[in-house]
Amino acid sequence: MTHLGNYLTASGVKPIVTYRHIFKTTYLYGSFSPINGDSFVWEINGVDTTIFEQYLKAFNDAFNS
Repeated sequence: MTHLGNYLTASGVKPIVTYRHIFKTTYLYGSFSPINGDSFVWEINGVDTTIFEQYLKAFNDAFNS
């Protein structure tokens, strides 16, 4: 990813700038019932087995309470 921008320096001085791109994502797990239109969505910051198991537990708790 190319970073374009302006930097303020003294006349004739080449700017020395360090740039570190930070990539952040948000994931959505979701389930939808075509029978009655109910839906359940969970917004998270990562993906792994433990998080998916927590999603399934939350999904189960939402519809069985």
